[in-house]
Amino acid sequence: WMIIAIAAAQVALLAFIAGQREWVLNTGRTVWLRTAPVDPNDPMRGAYVSLRYEVSRVPRELCRDGVAIWMDELRKTDADWQVRHRREAAWRDHEVYAVLREGSDGLAELTALTDRRPAAGLYLRGRVSWADAESVGVRYGIEALFLQQEKAKQLETDAARRARESGVRLDAEVAVSGSGLAVLKGSRWEALGITLEVE
Repeated sequence: WMIIAIAAAQVALLAFIAGQREWVLNTGRTVWLRTAPVDPNDPMRGAYVSLRYEVSRVPRELCRDGVAIWMDELRKTDADWQVRHRREAAWRDHEVYAVLREGSDGLAELTALTDRRPAAGLYLRGRVSWADAESVGVRYGIEALFLQQEKAKQLETDAARRARESGVRLDAEVAVSGSGLAVLKGSRWEALGITLEVE
């Protein structure tokens, strides 16, 4: 009975996680985030496109509340790497909230990163993955877009070619719940791009 109860609890947990994300996918607010894709491969889960977002690297200027205090402490301990390492480790996986504003072009823009949950408005719930004196890295649980192997390779190839030739970027469509939980819905190519050529 104990084994059956443990197995049932695991199945129930997986069903809850899947159901929660399906609910967000169907009822959450949809926003677009600018990405920079690369194409790794996971032997257990198959081909996927790894997505990095502009909101994944947050500059010190946009940090608020406890995150700003922590960044100031990191700046003060630049010389002592052991103290710095302990302070970085203390905040790793700490829950943070990226406050967003929808721009005129439909893309969501980061306005602040805080460790206090916003009372209202559009925000993403994430976790600190790394930090240095100037910025904080945040992951939101939407960094992997699983596709068929051929589609994943095609997307990565298209992204590299479009970025190189015309500066066109890939945007991810993300559904966001009222609690900041994000779920990937799809993607699109931006209409225009910009390239810089140094002579």
